[in-house]
Amino acid sequence: MPAGLPDNPCLGDLSATIVSADGSTSVESVGPAANPAIDCFYVYPTVSRQKGVNATLTVDPEQVAVAKAQAALFSRVCHVYAPIYPQITQAALSNPSLIDAGRRADGLPGRSIGLPGLHGPLTTRAGVWSSSATRRER
Repeated sequence: MPAGLPDNPCLGDLSATIVSADGSTSVESVGPAANPAIDCFYVYPTVSRQKGVNATLTVDPEQVAVAKAQAALFSRVCHVYAPIYPQITQAALSNPSLIDAGRRADGLPGRSIGLPGLHGPLTTRAGVWSSSATRRER
């Protein structure tokens, strides 16, 4: 199965520990679906700790952590597409007067995520984390 960016956090270990009512435990080993019929588009929450108003397209540990904790779970049932995008940073949310809703910090219009079509990966200049890097036609 082709991957998006190297070390794709959306395809991590999905094993879980099951705790029974009697306190006994067992490990359930589950991996990504082999050939899921659907695509899932995941836009991660505001996690950037960068200093500016908008995050750069650098993949920081916060994006990796949230992809492993939240987006990866969906890979059991679908192809996960989770783009890196220039989100508003936590620093900007702490000082809302810095935020101009109509424009990003780099001067471009405020829209930071766009769908190239109904079926296919969301892309940015930095690429896409995806369990399938190819566009599929329906």
